Amino acid sequence: PLPTDREVRILEDVPEDDWTKNSRLATEIILTKDLEGLVVAVPEAQPIETFTYTNSYEDEGPPQYTMFPPSLRGD
Repeated sequence: PLPTDREVRILEDVPEDDWTKNSRLATEIILTKDLEGLVVAVPEAQPIETFTYTNSYEDEGPPQYTMFPPSLRGD
């Protein structure tokens, strides 16, 4: 299937050197036998910046949250 608008917005945040016109998010690839022998290029690190918030209230929720930029959250 064609990329969704959300996928396109996410890919637009990837540096131009790290993608091609055929780039897709791994979560959008449907694995079938037709893909046998497929070669996948995976970056050494995430091509996005994240912010980790440390929770100072030990009894409320997990100790850390990872916040993604609005473009990845769909805001």
